[in-house]
Amino acid sequence: MRRSLLLALAASATVLAGQAAASQYVYTSIPEPGYPVTGVAGLNDSGQVIVDYGNPSGQGSFIYQGGVQTQITPPLIPNGGNHVNASAAAINSSGTVVGTDIQTTNGVGNIFDFEGFVDHAGVYSFVSVPGAVDTQLTGINNAGVVLGKYETASSNGVFTYFTETGGNFTTIGSPGLSQVTAVGIDSAGDVVGNATYQNARVGFIDSGGVYSLLSAPGSQGSTSIQAVSESGLIAGNFFANGRDIGFIDDGGTFTDVQPQNATITEITGINDSGTVVGTANHQSFVDADGTYTMLSLPGPGFDPNNNQGVNSINDAGLIGGSYYSGNGFNYQYTAFIASPASETPPVPEPATWSLLIGGFALTGAALRRRRQASATATATATAA
Repeated sequence: MRRSLLLALAASATVLAGQAAASQYVYTSIPEPGYPVTGVAGLNDSGQVIVDYGNPSGQGSFIYQGGVQTQITPPLIPNGGNHVNASAAAINSSGTVVGTDIQTTNGVGNIFDFEGFVDHAGVYSFVSVPGAVDTQLTGINNAGVVLGKYETASSNGVFTYFTETGGNFTTIGSPGLSQVTAVGIDSAGDVVGNATYQNARVGFIDSGGVYSLLSAPGSQGSTSIQAVSESGLIAGNFFANGRDIGFIDDGGTFTDVQPQNATITEITGINDSGTVVGTANHQSFVDADGTYTMLSLPGPGFDPNNNQGVNSINDAGLIGGSYYSGNGFNYQYTAFIASPASETPPVPEPATWSLLIGGFALTGAALRRRRQASATATATATAA
């Protein structure tokens, strides 16, 4: 009897869950007048969004929240000349933004100084690796540890990645690894990235200087980490059987991410609940525990450059990215955010109603029989 009751409830719950699985998104475009290109560079759990914008003459960044834009304007560095570009790269839960500021040196127009900057509520500081000619900041975790890269005059354009906290710099790299690139840093301070090891491209995790290599099960030659959440969930791509397949790594447990009929799946972001965003055959999607929602971005839909897509997601499910807003083959993109919108569950089809009614009827009958049996047992005990 108990088993029948549970099966009836499960059948009804399954139908309801299936009907509620569909979701919609409400899109908000974020343009910048005079600039043909805007794009989301990151967002935090408070809904603050950093947007980069640019045109052939230069670029800049601002924080967007609730329709309000706050420009990111680092001050001139000592002996600096003029601002050329200021580009934000990441924002943490407290609203601290990191990025790279490019200024002319000593007022000379063709000599540039690249400095990493930290913007905390309009209070700016610069980060420059000693001896470096170019320092760029690419990430920051909720503890305020900064991730970046630098090059020296003798490095021939090859960057070295580092973390910085309290003025202390730690280089990222390990013997045997080459072509090291750091992708992100989680709240524990673990850095994830990609490197070449024994002629194969692999992911790595740097936990306090202890390195672990990551290769997705079934990978045929290359694994690439693309994102890490604050809680340490890792997402990326690997190549197998002629396809690019996405994956989630939760402490060594791997889950493939591959929408139906996708031959090229690229993961671009992951939140603490394991929901990922990316593109499949150049169409953006959200994957929540194996349920895929294919997104219809604003704009004409067709992107001749294949650059549009979603690249960020926070723990509330807010996503961000950019969509093609030009016509023809011009290079024009507009930043957007999209919020999940609860919708009224659709009216079930007749067959669905039958299953629901049958399930609830079976449940009600089971409960009535249990009450009758209980009453009979009580009467018998009283008579005795």
